[in-house]
Amino acid sequence: MSAAKLVLFISLLAVAGCASTSAPPGWLPNAEDVQQNVYGGWITAEIDSSNITKKVSGELLAVEQDSVYILTYSGLRPMYRNDIARAKVAFFEGDYGGMRAWTLVGTLSTLSHGFYLLISAPLWILAGTVAVSAATHDQLIEYPRHSWNEMKKYSRFPQGFPAAIDRSRLLLR
Repeated sequence: MSAAKLVLFISLLAVAGCASTSAPPGWLPNAEDVQQNVYGGWITAEIDSSNITKKVSGELLAVEQDSVYILTYSGLRPMYRNDIARAKVAFFEGDYGGMRAWTLVGTLSTLSHGFYLLISAPLWILAGTVAVSAATHDQLIEYPRHSWNEMKKYSRFPQGFPAAIDRSRLLLR
């Protein structure tokens, strides 16, 4: 494989890796609109029980003293906080295409560096990968790294589930 093909392959591989969510396409607001969003973030919770891991995904409605409320396509799923081993909440949809493109262009530009390509291409790949990876994690908050008190900021009802709401009528948009 020629050096040019190797650089191209490694560049594409490096800029492809990033944090992801299970939110349906178009469900999360973009970064500019996140302050006006009235919905909760998209949560993916992992429940470990009897050596079986189940995932539950949906809108984070509320976090209370002992419970987490997730609105799924099949309806409201209240869960005990102690049953959740890990959770990830995405609260906006990132657009990192520009960063990936600059990493690719920068890496390809090293083809003109001759022998020094062996130094400059890996540096472009490393710097671009780190930048894209760090940026994609800005849209996420994770449990147990963060507390439930921090995570509830990204729920639809951060003060707790309102008693006046008919829970049976809630639907995922």
